[in-house]
Parts: sequence; structure tokens; C-alpha cells
Amino acid sequence: SGEAQEQDVSPARPETKQPAGGADVMAGTVEVLITAGVPVEKPQEFQVELRGAVSGSENKKAVLEPAAEGTLRAPQASARFSGLEAGAYELRVSGGGYVAYTQSLAVDGLAYRIQLYTGEAAVGTDAARPGLLARGDLNGDGKLDGGDTELLVNAIDAGQYREDCDLYGDGVLDLRDLNYLTRTMGNSVRATPELGIPLEAAGFQVSSGSIRSGTQEQF
Repeated sequence: SGEAQEQDVSPARPETKQPAGGADVMAGTVEVLITAGVPVEKPQEFQVELRGAVSGSENKKAVLEPAAEGTLRAPQASARFSGLEAGAYELRVSGGGYVAYTQSLAVDGLAYRIQLYTGEAAVGTDAARPGLLARGDLNGDGKLDGGDTELLVNAIDAGQYREDCDLYGDGVLDLRDLNYLTRTMGNSVRATPELGIPLEAAGFQVSSGSIRSGTQEQF
């Protein structure tokens, strides 16, 4: 009682892969960050799958929650895959009413962040930008086309609220939803991967063309 408990604060051993040569190689990571580009009235669940030619498939869940009252920050959700061997990977992100987002990645011992927006992002350039998670697959055929537009227009004309047609997420059906659908239709923007050093690799240091592991004091 009243005494401070001693905690083990020693750094964790960085995650490595050991090839046939026996030398440690830094493992890669992939993080998918989803940001709401339109209001979120109810939780939106996404399935994030990363499939590697050697490592197989790994699935994680990411949920966009409604923003807390009074906050100006857009809701975000993320999924992170670590310990990835170097190689080719396929990313797939899907959610109710969204067209599945797919992207090929070449992982090689670095941290790769893929930023996705559920609406058009007001940031980025032609050379570097977030990817688009397009919502509005109302007929469930895996794409956005005239069939989805027809369903949405009919719902707006009928004056009856349908949650699946509320693409803008503001609780009403109006021209905002139609504008969202027409602006995203045919828009397949892929994210520019952001590169960094994996958090697990805080103890790595490059020396004479090789990567060594350990604490800062050991170098």
C-alpha cells in the first residue's frame, strides 16, 4: 500500500525473420487507416484482409464509430498487420454498401500505411493521395452504376427514408446523397503508401549495408 510497483520497461526484442543465410531481417508492417469523409451516424464495420503469396491470408476488423458530441475530428478506424515477410501482398477492404477496395503492395522490411477515406479527401496531390472507399452499392453487385442511381432516385422521390440509401450519412435522403454517388461513381483512386520504420524495429540500426538488432546502448 502506497509503494510504487516496479515495472519492466526494457525494450521488446524487435520482430525479425531469419532467412536461410541465418542473418536477422527486419519484418515489415502494413497499417490501414480509414477516415470518415462523410458523417457517421451509426457504427460502420469493415473487413480488412491482407493476403501474401507465402504467408497466406490474415483478416482484421475496423469499425468507424460516430464522432463524440462536440468533437471536430473525423472518426477513424485502423487495422495493422505485423511480422510480414518480404514479398507481394494483396489488400482488400470491404464493408456494407461499399465497393470492395483492393490494392497490390510490395513489402520489404518497412512500415507501410494506407490511408482510405469514405468520401473525397480534401488533401493530397496527383503524386500522393489517400484512396477512396466508395459507398453506394445499393443492389449488391459489387460496383457503382446506373442501377444504383435508379434505386437512389426512386428512394428520394418516394420520400421514405432508407438507411442504405443515406450515403452522406446525415439522416435524410436528398440531393446530397445523389451527388455523393455521382461523384464517386467510376472513381477508383488508389492510395499512395506512406513509408516508415516499423515500431517493432526501434532497436535496429543499419551498419555497413546490414541490419543489426539490439538496444541503443549496445551500438
